[in-house]
Amino acid sequence: MKLAACSPFYEEFVLIYDKQGFNAVIWICFVVTTVIRQKYTT
Repeated sequence: MKLAACSPFYEEFVLIYDKQGFNAVIWICFVVTTVIRQKYTT
């Protein structure tokens, strides 16, 4: 997982989901990178 790829969004999500659920931030970032990969892989 490359968190650096979504670091701008990552920092914002950390502020939003700070105490609500850090796993949600990582999951969103993972999904976004996966979707982007599939787009360019096709």
